[in-house]
Amino acid sequence: MDYTMLTLLLIAIYMLAVIGLLLNAFIVTNNFLRWQKGRTLQTVDIIVTSLGAVRISLLILWLLIFEITIQVKYILEYILIVATSVTFCSLWWGTVLCVFYCVKITNYSNRLFLRLKMNISRLVPWLLLTSMMVSVLCSLPCV
Repeated sequence: MDYTMLTLLLIAIYMLAVIGLLLNAFIVTNNFLRWQKGRTLQTVDIIVTSLGAVRISLLILWLLIFEITIQVKYILEYILIVATSVTFCSLWWGTVLCVFYCVKITNYSNRLFLRLKMNISRLVPWLLLTSMMVSVLCSLPCV
């Protein structure tokens, strides 16, 4: 790979990372300001804000990994462990968002499903916390 292609690839990676950072920061900031103004957020907004914050940290971690790979090897191991945990957390929180939408949108008359539909807003913070703990536990073998 010649120098020009490598430079274009690096520019594309940084542009995508900056766009992702800006869009996720907009979502998190918008929901944070709405929370400050009204003192309450809907469950969907809590999930989207959490997912946006995790993806901001994930993009920053991957950019750090990209920069540090060349310079220092031993710091890279710790950053990779944290990045693995944040990646798993992002995947789990995206799954929680999908499950939340699925439960809220569909309309079945099953008793268990109706009970889940009524209690999903109270379960979401526990699902987010549990998925974060599972993510940390899943990244421990990387140590």
